[in-house]
Amino acid sequence: SNACVFVLDSVAFAPHRALRVSEWGVDWCAFSPYKTFGPHCGCLFGSQTAFETVRAFGPNHEFVNPKAHAYKFEPGGVAHETSAGLVGMGKYLRVLSGASNAISDDVGYREEETDFFAAVRGDKKKPSCSLVSGGYDAFYANLVSDCVPSREDVLVAFERVALLEEKPQSKLLSILESLDKRGLIKLFGPKRKTQAPRAREAAEDRVPTFAFVPAVSKTRTVSEPSVARVVAACRGDRHKVAIRSGSMYAVRLCEDLGLDPNEGVVRCSLAHYNTVEEVARLEKALEEVFR
Repeated sequence: SNACVFVLDSVAFAPHRALRVSEWGVDWCAFSPYKTFGPHCGCLFGSQTAFETVRAFGPNHEFVNPKAHAYKFEPGGVAHETSAGLVGMGKYLRVLSGASNAISDDVGYREEETDFFAAVRGDKKKPSCSLVSGGYDAFYANLVSDCVPSREDVLVAFERVALLEEKPQSKLLSILESLDKRGLIKLFGPKRKTQAPRAREAAEDRVPTFAFVPAVSKTRTVSEPSVARVVAACRGDRHKVAIRSGSMYAVRLCEDLGLDPNEGVVRCSLAHYNTVEEVARLEKALEEVFR
């Protein structure tokens, strides 16, 4: 219906796939750039039509021209330190895409990255940087230049993100599926694995953010692990794996699932810089909790 306004919260999707608001046809789309390797601030997309319907209500001064959409909705002066962080985010996306040579060619790279740039950019040279082997001194030394990614840079960067996430995601999904099949946890969400991270259809598949709760028997005992106990065991000094629990602001979803939002779920999230070895540490922690 033309009366419907589509508002999309992309905060959990943005770290893993490129946002395609023009293709999705949404009116509004919001996320925080800290999810895309930048600073803590808010980011709001609005279509031209969407802004026209609300432009008179922007919180900035009444003398600010409502047609200046971004200015009208900026509540005060720009936080310059945050803006500097956005510049760094642009640089990082260019590094991810292979468009920037900020990091030395002699830095190591993951095996699955070898042919990535040859396939995507027609460039047969090896990746110019590794996300797991250092090289960040050179990254920051060149921060003042080469910081504005093109749309192509962004798309290629997130294709690489999907590639780097694939193996750790697959391993973590197998671990959690095994616990689910053994009746030890209840895993929420789709259980498909992303088979083709560069394919457009991959955007419709699961990204590596997982939520589960310990299975509860009809006669729950004190010894059965709770959400809080699972998180405490994994985060403790023995394993030091940073997972967390709670409703993640999805209070109504927790209620619809029959969960207490105050307890929520166990959430395990991966990013492109996580490794299979780190997932193995989480596996060991979970096996100890549920044995």
